[in-house]
Amino acid sequence: MTRRFRSWTWAALFVGLAGCGDNIAAVQRDYYNLKHEILDNMASVVDEESAKRFNLAYANRLKDKHTANRERSDKIRNNQFTQKDRDALDLELKMLNDVTLKGQRTSASVRLFQTLNRIRRNIVRLAEEKAMLAKQQNPNVTIKSRELWPSMTALDCVADFAGLGQEGAGGMMMPMMPMMMGKGPPGAPGAQAQEQAPAEEKIDPRAYQSPEFVLECRRIEGPGGPWQDTPSWRLGNSTVPPLIVMNVDLLPLKSN
Repeated sequence: MTRRFRSWTWAALFVGLAGCGDNIAAVQRDYYNLKHEILDNMASVVDEESAKRFNLAYANRLKDKHTANRERSDKIRNNQFTQKDRDALDLELKMLNDVTLKGQRTSASVRLFQTLNRIRRNIVRLAEEKAMLAKQQNPNVTIKSRELWPSMTALDCVADFAGLGQEGAGGMMMPMMPMMMGKGPPGAPGAQAQEQAPAEEKIDPRAYQSPEFVLECRRIEGPGGPWQDTPSWRLGNSTVPPLIVMNVDLLPLKSN
């Protein structure tokens, strides 16, 4: 009886240890869950004060989670000792991003752009209100969002969304292989799913930048004359052209 009890104890311990090992599917799922957690927090941004709180929470808590996720990914990748193992890992990541977790990936991108549109429209509204008051005392008015609402203008998390869905676990770029590009032999793992997958919209890299909104107001035809308002989004001294991504206007020029 004692011998049998010991045998089952060792078996249970072995199974428990085997189940504790991390895997790339869990890491990648946590990666997307974290992106949605960031977006949940980002939904609270409605003004400069709430933007400050969000940036602080991202810097002190959420970014650490991102780093921990990347370390888990790196540990798994470093444990692949042969090229065959590394290729298999890359293929699994491709399938996770393009098939298994595609819904989470796509919804994260859409949520990011919709949230940016809402926040930037709020910036435009604040600039319009500020300009309306300033016009009562000045013939020329220039409103710059980075001076008045720096936290709303530059949300710290935006750049970390760049390449979402084109990277491996934790945001690490994956090396591309012929099989991963849908050119593997018929019947190869994932080949059918890749061949049937429709082409996806290639997202402009500018979508992950943080431009500044500038509203220039000039009175024309002398005192009492009409105003000419010129809104624009700028990076440095350069005006950023209109940018529509996934049917979302990322650089709105009007608040409504």
